[in-house]
Amino acid sequence: MAACISSWRADLWARSERWDDMAGKDSSIRWTDDRRKLDGAVQAVAALSQKQVTVGVHGKNRKGRPDGVDAVRLATIHEYGIEGRIPERSFIRAGLDGGRAEIVAVVRDTIGQVIDGRMTPQIAMEDVGIEMQSQIVQVIQSGDQLQDLAESTKKSRQGKTGKGGTAANAGTFKPLWDTGAMLQSVTFQVGARRGN
Repeated sequence: MAACISSWRADLWARSERWDDMAGKDSSIRWTDDRRKLDGAVQAVAALSQKQVTVGVHGKNRKGRPDGVDAVRLATIHEYGIEGRIPERSFIRAGLDGGRAEIVAVVRDTIGQVIDGRMTPQIAMEDVGIEMQSQIVQVIQSGDQLQDLAESTKKSRQGKTGKGGTAANAGTFKPLWDTGAMLQSVTFQVGARRGN
């Protein structure tokens, strides 16, 4: 990325110098050369390229699971399923695939703002992460893109009431929406880009 930015900057500078030569002193065409703005934009894009955003279920979160299964393991089980036991209920991939247009719109907007100096690379990546997280959460909340629950699970949920066994939506049959722990576990993280 840095080599590409450097060659782009060199090409723009070469064009600006040729334009100055062509325009001459008596021309009505005026060239405004603000290399500081160009340098700032190049530095901002370079800083942006050093960051990455990850979205999903990060770290260990045992909240809401009395059997001690952490949220990362549970999310993996639901995302890919267990053959013959638990069907695939992809909420991460479905959210990102289904929300692609909205995510791309946020990426385009934030990159433009970073280049213009109106947004830091960190805030840009956070905005993208928020949009990605939102798309995944929408899949869990709607439940209509996920495979139905087994009848035994529905019966179990219908019987949940009171403290200790309270379901976030007792009596509802939305997959991944029992205690609300999976929904709360979906987060994003901005960090240094790996593999540079």
